[in-house]
Amino acid sequence: MELELSGSIEQQEEALMKYRVLIMEKMDPSGPEFLQSHGCEVRFSTSSSEEEYLQEIRAWNPHGLFVRSFPVTSEMMEAAPALRAISVHGTGYDNIDIFHAADRQIQVLHLPEGNYVSVAEHALFLIMACAKRYGLTRDPFRNGDYDVRYRVTDGQELRQKTLGIIGWGHSGQELGRMAVEGLRMNLLVWTGERPMAPTPWGPVCQAESRDRLPEYSGFSALCLPSTPETRYGITYQDFVKMKKSACLIN
Repeated sequence: MELELSGSIEQQEEALMKYRVLIMEKMDPSGPEFLQSHGCEVRFSTSSSEEEYLQEIRAWNPHGLFVRSFPVTSEMMEAAPALRAISVHGTGYDNIDIFHAADRQIQVLHLPEGNYVSVAEHALFLIMACAKRYGLTRDPFRNGDYDVRYRVTDGQELRQKTLGIIGWGHSGQELGRMAVEGLRMNLLVWTGERPMAPTPWGPVCQAESRDRLPEYSGFSALCLPSTPETRYGITYQDFVKMKKSACLIN
């Protein structure tokens, strides 16, 4: 049986070729395996600098880039005339030159729900580490110095303490649920301009403004995407408003 193709010669060649995808950084193998199972030619990069990536991209001319946090610059995009898509293995895409990608009509994809549970769990671990002075006592305890607990500031119980969450996306909401259900903390949330729907797992108090949140929170968690508008959003005045025992989780 012969395969019949319609369209121009360029379209026929495109239909027959394999898409080349460069995996720029280590990630869960399920993604590359999925691409390979659908006929893509996958290459795992060993580069560690922009200069090395440029050489590799220029030589292989991939159709797609798979990246985690390494910056993808306009020069890297220009090195691959065939490039059509950049997929970020994570929530943010601040490491991608979005404007140049738009000019080149390169699609940029990310995973807003890919790792929010892990992010929330890690934030909760840091809250507990701060409350129990883990960073100050871990090494002394391991070395048999148990009296260190009398030389550091007392730890805190988290029950009924107020957790202020700045940002109410996937990570912020999951962190809030864990804090309320698991530790019986109180929540004070700033959502920006996003409307706040009722939560099925407990009451949530919405802050009147972002400026008031540090004043009332024993723990504050930044759950905002990293953008030019949000970077350096915590100022000296915010720290002045915080309680002396307060902790900030970035």
